[in-house]
Amino acid sequence: MFGAPPTLYASEGELRIAYQVFGEGPLDLVFAPGGQLPVDLIWEEPACARFLRRLSSFSRTVLFDSRGWGASRTMAETAPTFEAWADDVRLVMDTVGIERGAVVGFFAGAVFSV
Repeated sequence: MFGAPPTLYASEGELRIAYQVFGEGPLDLVFAPGGQLPVDLIWEEPACARFLRRLSSFSRTVLFDSRGWGASRTMAETAPTFEAWADDVRLVMDTVGIERGAVVGFFAGAVFSV
């Protein structure tokens, strides 16, 4: 078992997206809870911590806060669009060095995977 990994930041201009990387495995998995629990607090919920540890047992997992949520910062005055969220996913993946990976996330109450 392990505690919370360090929170890092992917930056582009004024945008800072908070993310964490943990686990090992042949799969790169990007998990975006979409404003449900911030990355710096999610590990305090035992059920969430167990779920994330399970993900890390078979994948290198990247967890991130959407823009304007949790530890992520943006200058946007309105809620992010789906396109902006997808740009955030790409920014985090580029920063971590993921060319191809599985993406699972929540956006505006919808669950999807790519």
